[in-house]
Amino acid sequence: MTRESRFLCWPLWPLALFSVLTTVKMLEFGGAPGQFARYGRWEAGSMGELSFSLKTNISQALVLYLDDGGNCDFLELLIADGRLQLRFAIHCAEPAILHMETSVNDDHWHMVLLTRNLRETMLMVDGEMKVAEVRSKRKEMAVVSDLFVGGIPPDVRLSALTSSTVKYEPPFQGLISNLKVGEMPPTLLNSQGIQNDLEYLCTKQNPCFNGGFCSIQFGEVHCDCSHTRFKGKYCKEAEEYAVEGLAHLTLNDQGDSSQVGKEESVATFKGNEFFCYDLSMTPIQSSTDEITLSFRTLQRNGLMLHTGKSADYVNLSLKSGAVWLVINLGSGAFEALVEPVNGKFNDNAWHDVRVTRNLRQHAGIGHAMVTISVDGILTTTGYTQEDYTMLGSDDFFYIGGSPNTADLPGSPVSNNFMGCLKDVVYKNNDFKLELSRLAIERDPKITLNGDLVFRCEDVAALDPVTFETPESYISLPKWNTKKTGSIS
Repeated sequence: MTRESRFLCWPLWPLALFSVLTTVKMLEFGGAPGQFARYGRWEAGSMGELSFSLKTNISQALVLYLDDGGNCDFLELLIADGRLQLRFAIHCAEPAILHMETSVNDDHWHMVLLTRNLRETMLMVDGEMKVAEVRSKRKEMAVVSDLFVGGIPPDVRLSALTSSTVKYEPPFQGLISNLKVGEMPPTLLNSQGIQNDLEYLCTKQNPCFNGGFCSIQFGEVHCDCSHTRFKGKYCKEAEEYAVEGLAHLTLNDQGDSSQVGKEESVATFKGNEFFCYDLSMTPIQSSTDEITLSFRTLQRNGLMLHTGKSADYVNLSLKSGAVWLVINLGSGAFEALVEPVNGKFNDNAWHDVRVTRNLRQHAGIGHAMVTISVDGILTTTGYTQEDYTMLGSDDFFYIGGSPNTADLPGSPVSNNFMGCLKDVVYKNNDFKLELSRLAIERDPKITLNGDLVFRCEDVAALDPVTFETPESYISLPKWNTKKTGSIS
C-alpha cells in the first residue's frame, strides 16, 4: 500500500450536495523583521486539516510553524527556491521532508492543504499532492505552541523552539487568505506588522490609470476600465481589435508588466453561440486533470462548460450568480457551489475559475479529490464517492452552451452562457487543450455555432418582460421540436 493510498481509509465527506459559502479573511504580510500572526493552537497531534491560499513573489520565507515547546516535535512549512517545503518530526526521530514541484512565487494565488494522519502528513498545492512519513516510535505529534504564520514572535525564546533554525528564516511577504482549520477559521490571538485592511490601496495609493475606478474585491485591488478606452489590470493598455474578427489577441490583463506579450483567447456569447471540441476519436484518460477559464457576464444563469454523457460528466455553470460544479463518475453526483460573500459573480468583472481532479487509488479502487476555486481564494474541496481507475471523457467539450442545455446530464441550468469567456484550457498528465485558442484557429475538431465574436463585447442582461395589457405579446423564433426539446 502506498503512502498516498493509506489516506483513502479516512472518512470521506458526505457529498451528495456539497455547498459552501466562504468567508474571505485575508492578511497582507509586508516581510519586515519581527512580523507574525499568532493563532490559537492547531490540534494536529493525530489527525487534522489546515488549508489556505497564498500569493507571493518571494523565493525564501517561513509560512507557518508549530511545535511541542522546544523538545522533539515540530512542523514547519517554508518557501524554498520558490516552492513549498514541509519538514516535521515526532519523538525526536529524523525529520521527514517534502519538496513540492509547483512554483508558488509567481504572484498568483495558490491553494494549500495540509493533512495530518499520525506519522504521516500530506501536503497539496493546487493539483500536486505528496505524502511523507516520519519513522518514530510514537504515533502522535505533541503540539504545545500556538500556530505561527508568516514569522515567529520576537518574544518567543530560542530555547522554546524545537527547530533551531526557524527563527532565522526570512519572514513571509505577500498575501494569505481563507486560513481554515478543518472547516473553521482559527482564532487570531495577536499579530505584528500585518495589514488586514486594503482600502488604503485605493484611497492613498490608487494603482488605476486613465480614470479607472478602484475597488477592493475578494482581497485584491480591482480596476474597472469599462468607462475608459483602456484595459488590463490597471487600465494601462490601449484597446485593440483584431482584423476581420479572426482572432482577438490582447495583452494579459491578469498580470503586471512582466506579462506583456502573453496572448489571450476571448469569445463573446449572446445565448445562441457555443463551440464544441470532439473527443470521440481521441478519448482522454488521466489520473490528474485541471480545467481553467475566465468569465465576465451580467447574466445570472448560463452553461460555461460541459463534457461527458449519461452518468459520467463534468458540468460548470453560473446559477443565480454563483458558480456551480457538478461531477459524476458513475454512482452519484458531486456538487459544489461557490459564491462571494458580497454580491454575485455576474457583476461584469472578470473572474477566474480553476477545477482540479486528483485520482487517489490502490488495488484498482480509487476516489478523486476535487477542488474548485474562483479568483484563487474562494475554494472548496471534496471527494467523489465512486470507485474507478482513471478520469476521462470520450464525448464533447461544450463551451458557452450546447444544442440543448436543459437536457445535459446534471446541468443545473437550462440556458446557454451570455457574456465573455477567456482562456478555456483543459490539461492533464499528458497534454494540454487550449480550447479557446483552438476555436479561434478553427481547429478541425472544433465546431462553431452561432455568430461567435472573438473579442469581448458587452452583453446586456436579460431583464424581465412585462405584459401590460391582455393584447400584449412577443414573437419568438420557430421552435423545432419534431423529436425532443424543452422550453423554460
